[in-house]
Amino acid sequence: LKDKRGFVPDVLIVDYIGIKRAMNEALNKYTGDENEEFEDTDKAVVIVKDQISVMDAMFNEFNASDYYNGSPLKQLECLNRAVEFVQTTEELEKRFMEAVRRMKRAFNLCSSSEKITKSEKDKLNFYVAIRSVLFKLTKGDAPDITTMNHHVAQMINEAIKSDGVEELFQVGKNINFDLFSPEYLEKINSITLPNTKIKILQQLLQQVIADYKKTNKIKAMEFSERMKKLVEAYNNRHIDDFTTQVLDEVTKQLNDLLNDIKVDKEKFKALGISFEEKAFYDILVSCAKKFHFEGKISNGKMKDLAKKMVDWGADVILGCHTHTAETMEWITRDDGTQGFVFYSMGNFICAQTDNFNLVGEIADFDIVIDGATNDARIENVGAIPTIVHYDDGNFSNMRIYPYNMYTPELAASHGIPYAVPRGNYPDFSWDIINNIINESIPLEFQKLG
Repeated sequence: LKDKRGFVPDVLIVDYIGIKRAMNEALNKYTGDENEEFEDTDKAVVIVKDQISVMDAMFNEFNASDYYNGSPLKQLECLNRAVEFVQTTEELEKRFMEAVRRMKRAFNLCSSSEKITKSEKDKLNFYVAIRSVLFKLTKGDAPDITTMNHHVAQMINEAIKSDGVEELFQVGKNINFDLFSPEYLEKINSITLPNTKIKILQQLLQQVIADYKKTNKIKAMEFSERMKKLVEAYNNRHIDDFTTQVLDEVTKQLNDLLNDIKVDKEKFKALGISFEEKAFYDILVSCAKKFHFEGKISNGKMKDLAKKMVDWGADVILGCHTHTAETMEWITRDDGTQGFVFYSMGNFICAQTDNFNLVGEIADFDIVIDGATNDARIENVGAIPTIVHYDDGNFSNMRIYPYNMYTPELAASHGIPYAVPRGNYPDFSWDIINNIINESIPLEFQKLG
């Protein structure tokens, strides 16, 4: 800019397009200092170099020579090992991810600077590549890939594919394969890097639970809570505590949770209802537990109802439907006469998988008619315990035994421990049977002979 005489006057150059302001805002994002002003790229260069030094210290015990000097295969294997290394503890993982984020933002402002050496750019690409793979494992997307050179971006994609789980990262899209298929689960469990495998199982479970929630919100919430506890335990890991055996146990628990979801999704078949009806059934079960109305129904409300029915003239009340054998008692009317109530006789025959569902009652009593008055009364009241028996996990050869025909040997051979879906109380023995009977039938009403 010159005047008419050819001299360069003192001038003020105004930043009309706002570049300086934008650069200062960007600088403030990664420095956190509102007082700093961006005059050139020097400050961004300093930040890039500082963050590279921070990450060099993090990786002090990691041998990255294969990445910088090895063949493409060695580079790929090294990248996978680096991703595993940075997941050693959650604290290390978070510090690393934040350091790369700061470095990357600063580098975007000074990428053309000659003050950043080729060696530093190689390190930058290495650390950004690690972050991108880890981001992909946890978030399902790798935002840095498009800004890296083609070689590193391709290596990231290969690193993900080399674990055999490329299909997993179609999060939010239509999946054209069975997430529960043995072949697919085998691909995941064949991954040799434990922390990477755990991250993948977490993402798979999130996807499966989200899908299940569309049709069965109650069970999905239960499974989500179980997963939350497992993830919290894993995230609280310490480098000295998390041995390979412990990581294997975390992997096993995540696999068990995945299998339990699979079993629960098929449970409607054993119940003889539809998939949608199972969702409604789970709501009822959840409400029963929430309001303490599950299992035994001989609570205050049921006792009050039984008393009213006896007062209305009932001589015997035969309760049922709770799938559990329950207590019984005489109820006295105001005039001194009595009626008898079996609160629930439990199951007569069933294909259930909790031990208390397999013990039922046969009501046994005499009806006596007074010839002179024609009045009826009941005497010799009691309950004959029954046991539902099946031979294996497929409910084969199902049959019913009265207590006096059942034996400890039969109890020991019961198929309930192997039944699918597995119940919450699958243990079965002669002692367990007798405990259930003693809890359900008062001794004075037990007819065991």
